[in-house]
Amino acid sequence: MFIPVNEPLLNGNEKKYLAECIDSGWISREGSFISVFEKKFSAHEQRNHGIAVANGSATLDR
Repeated sequence: MFIPVNEPLLNGNEKKYLAECIDSGWISREGSFISVFEKKFSAHEQRNHGIAVANGSATLDR
């Protein structure tokens, strides 16, 4: 019996958002989704700026 480490929860707009990224050509650090995320997250944390990075190790490098 196979027991997965995790199971993705894809019951929302994931397919639509993925298609938008692919269609726009922005599937890396500079896409519009990243800008929106940084602005909303920094506002949530009551900070002036926020920078999204790939992982925790990249955060420590900055």
